[in-house]
Amino acid sequence: MNEEAFHRIRNLSPSDVAPRIAVDDGPDRTLLYGWSAAVGEGSNRTWHVYREDGQLHLFVYSGPKPTGEVRVLDESEATRNALILSDEPMLISGTELGAALLVPPKRAYPAACDEDFCARLLALGVHISFTTFEARPEKPFHGLRASDLPAPSLRP
Repeated sequence: MNEEAFHRIRNLSPSDVAPRIAVDDGPDRTLLYGWSAAVGEGSNRTWHVYREDGQLHLFVYSGPKPTGEVRVLDESEATRNALILSDEPMLISGTELGAALLVPPKRAYPAACDEDFCARLLALGVHISFTTFEARPEKPFHGLRASDLPAPSLRP
């Protein structure tokens, strides 16, 4: 670049817009699967990001099978802290979601994650902390989906 170009760009600041990731055209499947560490007397929370019916879904829940109603959140009202600290199963869905919100706070299980989706997150500058690789059976979904639960349990 020349000096004139340098003067034009030196006062520019990086974008404050958080990266977003859109659903792909692939089959319905788990895209990212991991957990957040327990806080206080709580238990670990499972973070399951999956593609289903043309949408991205982030389903965060405690235990092997969530109890109570699934709280459906608009992405604009969701924070990582709320997802970590809540005892409620929570679901955020859309054709495009904030990339950083999707990544499990503690670790992701690499054998349960989709390579292409993880590569897209990394290309957006989103860090994924993986645990040690342990082989898992290949299957479309590695965690529970909100659609696995009775429909009346979904609530806004």
